Amino acid sequence: MSKVSKKTGRFLGWVAIKTSMLISTFLSLESMYKFADMLGKISCFLLRKHYLRAMKNLNLVYGKKLTFEEKKELIRLVFRHFAYSICEIIYFYNRDTNRICDLITIEGEEHLKKALKEKKGVIMIGAHLGNFTLIELKLNSLGYSYSAFMRTLTDKKTEYLIQGLRNRWKLKSTLLFTHSSGQLAKKAFYWLKKGNILGIYFDQKFRKGIVIDFLGHPALTASGSAIYALKTKVPVIPMFIIRQKDHTHKIFIEPPVKLENTGNQEKDIALTMTNFTKVVEKYVWQYPEQWFWLHRRWKGVNNAKKNH
Repeated sequence: MSKVSKKTGRFLGWVAIKTSMLISTFLSLESMYKFADMLGKISCFLLRKHYLRAMKNLNLVYGKKLTFEEKKELIRLVFRHFAYSICEIIYFYNRDTNRICDLITIEGEEHLKKALKEKKGVIMIGAHLGNFTLIELKLNSLGYSYSAFMRTLTDKKTEYLIQGLRNRWKLKSTLLFTHSSGQLAKKAFYWLKKGNILGIYFDQKFRKGIVIDFLGHPALTASGSAIYALKTKVPVIPMFIIRQKDHTHKIFIEPPVKLENTGNQEKDIALTMTNFTKVVEKYVWQYPEQWFWLHRRWKGVNNAKKNH
């Protein structure tokens, strides 16, 4: 895609967000979901490049296990869920955050509480699944100190809107690419040392990483979560948020994931990342319509060496 078309696409995205923010002030939450449903259907046609990318990913992962029509329906549900999540955030932008927190329940919180009692901090591993941005909001509302590494957006106008939301909701997550890798590591270790929760999402492709099988196929995977965990020996707790049929949300917190210790650092990182990935896979297989299939997850594998 040319720079001009990319710039136009980003501008239209910003306009769509601003328009949705205006519309949301006049709609009930139920009406906002209906609006999101329509937006999801339209996006399947307007965002053709992303639609085809999702189809390519589904063909890779599911092959003949799903028919072409089943894949089309799954992509429609993915777009719809993405629209639900965006419109949800927009709707609550200028409203009391307690209202959306009341829509979120937690299962398995005892695992998090037990891990925090070790006073070493906790690494939370998650995925771009469900309306994952609500995890931080819910945890902070319950008194937990949580921060995650987040990518900055290319479009400055949209990034400004997102940061305005984060400031309004008093979210603490650190922008991933506003720091050097050394500064980032120092901030992460300091945050964990204070006994806090550090959220890391590794289910999308990064520019660097190791190759780990994901959903049955080799994928370039950021290994930072394993490196931090093996160096600090802090508990690693998987956490995922899933949208329910009534548009409430449930956060699932799993027991700590095993950290490997063979004495070979490179092998330990690869094996530990494999353990982390298996937990993410379980939830993606179970809720495929809520995962971000629009991303080029399996790109760049040929340029990396697969770890065993």
